[in-house]
Amino acid sequence: MASKGKGKGKLKKKTQPKPPTKPPPPIDTPCLFSVSIGTQNICIATVRNAILEIIVNENGDRLTPASICYEVGKKGQFNPLIGQVASQLADRGEPNAFTHLLDFEKMSENCCKTNFQDSSLKLVAESSTQNISHVRILSDFLSAVRETVSAYSNKTATHCIIAHSSQVSMETLRNACNIAALSPIQILPASICPLLAYGIGQNKDQLEIPKIALVIDLGHRYLGVSIYRILNGLFQPIKTEQFQGLGGEKFDEILTNHIASLFNDKHKCDLYENRKSILKIAREVSNIKHILSTLPIASVSIDSLYEGIDCHLSIARGRFESLISPIITRLVEIVTSTVLGKDMELECITDLVCVGGSCRIPFIQSQLQGAFSSATLHNTLTQDEVFALGAAKQCQLIEENTLVSDFKTPPISVPSTMYDIVLKIDIDILLFQSGTPLPATNDTTLEVAGPRTFSIIESRNLGNGTIDIPEGVKIVSLRSELNAQTGLKHMTSETILDIHTGAVVCADTILIGQVTIGANTVVHPKATLDGSGGPIVIGQNNILEENVVIKGTEIIEIGSGNSFRVGTHCHAKKVGDNNIFEMKSLSLHRNFQKTNMPNQPRRYVSPYPPKTFREWMKFGYRFTFMRDPVFFISAGIVIFLITRIPVTDEARKNSQYFN
Repeated sequence: MASKGKGKGKLKKKTQPKPPTKPPPPIDTPCLFSVSIGTQNICIATVRNAILEIIVNENGDRLTPASICYEVGKKGQFNPLIGQVASQLADRGEPNAFTHLLDFEKMSENCCKTNFQDSSLKLVAESSTQNISHVRILSDFLSAVRETVSAYSNKTATHCIIAHSSQVSMETLRNACNIAALSPIQILPASICPLLAYGIGQNKDQLEIPKIALVIDLGHRYLGVSIYRILNGLFQPIKTEQFQGLGGEKFDEILTNHIASLFNDKHKCDLYENRKSILKIAREVSNIKHILSTLPIASVSIDSLYEGIDCHLSIARGRFESLISPIITRLVEIVTSTVLGKDMELECITDLVCVGGSCRIPFIQSQLQGAFSSATLHNTLTQDEVFALGAAKQCQLIEENTLVSDFKTPPISVPSTMYDIVLKIDIDILLFQSGTPLPATNDTTLEVAGPRTFSIIESRNLGNGTIDIPEGVKIVSLRSELNAQTGLKHMTSETILDIHTGAVVCADTILIGQVTIGANTVVHPKATLDGSGGPIVIGQNNILEENVVIKGTEIIEIGSGNSFRVGTHCHAKKVGDNNIFEMKSLSLHRNFQKTNMPNQPRRYVSPYPPKTFREWMKFGYRFTFMRDPVFFISAGIVIFLITRIPVTDEARKNSQYFN
């Protein structure tokens, strides 16, 4: 019986089912998305089930117009409207509506070159006017993007990857993200995103095959050309250049003029006299370009275009291609010269990627394919969406390998030059190549027969400047220092440097050596004259602006009739006549001799105003007529005559000394 009981117990243990294991609770990770900011449109993408998807906006559109309008609330505040509604209000002439997002940065650069945060746009209400910065405008766009992604995924949207355009500064983008409560885990260059989207050089069987990819970005306002070398999944930029004024805006202008000329010839009128008529055509041009990109002919229908007359025309694709053919020819020449300028052959390009809204035109793709016949053309993705899809591909790589919460990138930004900085003489001398990390220093030796003026062609944020080479200098050693904060500085290190008569010394220029400034020379602010290699001699009737530093170990001689502004420091040993020194602009050399400084005008202001009686006497001895020997002789004669004046009897009685 016991054995049976034991046997039954064993059978029960074998047939007892195991409890089901519960799956671990899902990790509530925030939605990771990508955003691409263009001149005309904003595109958002994400990864769902290992598939790249475009996130549509509330209207169901895959692209959101980069337009914003600020409406006035009940309490006088400005509420932003973004997208198609703002674009329609801008077409109606709303004063607080703005289009073309990337142009806000350009407006700010025209207002202030050094501090972009100081510039702003004006919003006008009935009772008040408010200034709003372009950082606030960009943050309003990013806030709308975050709300769209949150509504799409039902998750908190904070982490993103941004396809960064070089037309927006990195500092502006970071500040806007902070205001919009976004945490960008990576900021990718926009030119590299199409390579990620098409997977160029990322397949396992192609990792060890070197590739050279050419990315052509034909946007609305500019043409971007980028060359990358790809090997083992590493993208190495070779060259990146942008050409302003060559983009889809030119095509719109040509098409608008063509439609206006057809209408004028048909109805014997002049549309250019009516600005509203031209604006109506400009609104339809973008749609006409899209139709001609897919169909051989496009119909133009505009109601009441001019004085109640409707416009009904048709444009063939061949006619449109013939109109834009000169611009396309110039575009191909620029692209090929950019490739050849890097000591490369056109056959070296293995992959050709055409992106940007204007690259939808088949004629442009065919011309570029003909110029780079050996390259593989990638054009299967929509040109406006490829930037966001490439950044979303990076989101997929991050999600596969690392959790979003654990992925951190240090907020390090290395500024670099966008354009080549060239010294323009008989031949162009490259000082700083585009893409040079800052700060940077360049030493160049020039052989000139002076006097010569050299032009420095710099990027748009630095401006242009000149360097004056004096007469008699054969070899000039030029040092150029480039910094992201202070800009470009030029230093010459000759033993003898003569600034000829009527010259101009640019701001932030450093002149080292035996410096001689001629007559009628203007020295701009923050220039430095360093006489460590010899004496500095300043001629007549010169103007030295604010904060000009003059220093040296040898004699500094100052002529007559010069004007030294506030903040100019001059350690002088010999000073001429009729100079004007403003407050704290002159300190005397330790070996200064009193005979070396003739009379100064009354406008002279001492660098150290005297307070005590001894200082007043010392000041008067140095800077007034009291140091003239004639004064002491005259003063002695006057004192002698005063003591010899006879005293009357009445004065003797009234004086206490005689009582």
